[in-house]
Parts: sequence; structure tokens; C-alpha cells
Amino acid sequence: MRPLKLVIEGLRSFRAPVTIDFDDRDQLAIVGDTGAGKSSILDAITYALYRQTTFSKQPNQELMHASAVQMRVVLTFRISGETWIVTRALKRAKGGVLSQSPQLSHLGSDGKKLETLAGRADVDERIEHLVGLDGDAFLRTVVLPQGNFARLL
Repeated sequence: MRPLKLVIEGLRSFRAPVTIDFDDRDQLAIVGDTGAGKSSILDAITYALYRQTTFSKQPNQELMHASAVQMRVVLTFRISGETWIVTRALKRAKGGVLSQSPQLSHLGSDGKKLETLAGRADVDERIEHLVGLDGDAFLRTVVLPQGNFARLL
């Protein structure tokens, strides 16, 4: 799985929408001061794919910035030569946080949508099939969560 573009809005330190373009890069380093949002980028990717994050493994309101009305993550990725876009969002309501239906779209070579799935079960199942890993396996093998290096040893 190769990330191509990531849009983050309202997730932890990313209050306003930010777009990160990974396309046309062979190597990438994420550097910055403590609290700058480096881990939030990885959390956004894992949240988009699996509704989990590296620090809590739960899709909950602690991900959403305190002043945000909505949290939205849009990840465009390529796998096996095919391009996909997954969108997940949470919206704040008076009684708490409401989850919005995720969406996964398969794009053709011309950028037009060939297929779109909606609903948590369908999106989750297709992403697991595409990536070949469930969320826990992805976090164990692809992302090393902060504070868990000792578990790796």
C-alpha cells in the first residue's frame, strides 16, 4: 500500500484542513518539534484505513481537536496498481460524537470512480482484503506505536 495523498481536518493538532501529497516521492521523512503533528499523520493514515489509531486503537472523540466541529480524513492510496480513496469522518453533536458513514472509492486510470462502497462493514472488509492485514496486524507490522518499542524487543 502506497499513500498518494492525505487530507486531515480536525484531527488532534490539525484544526484546519491540511493536504499532504506523497505522490512522486521515493523517500519521505517526517520531522518536527514535539507536538508538531508527526504522530498525527500516522494516526490519520491508520484511522482512514482501519478506524484505529496508534495510541488508543479506538475511533473516539479524543482524536478530534477540542474546537473542531468535524474530524475528516481522506486517504488516496495505490495498491496492486489500483488507486483507491477512503474517507472517514466524525461529527460533533450536542450529545457527543457521531460517526459518519465511511466511503471507499476505486478510481480508474482516468481518475473517475469505478466503484464506491459505503458503510463501515463493507469498507472495513474491502480494505482488509486489499491491504491483506487487519488493523491489529497493520499496527504491529507497519506502524510502531509510540511507547511500544519495548514490546517489539
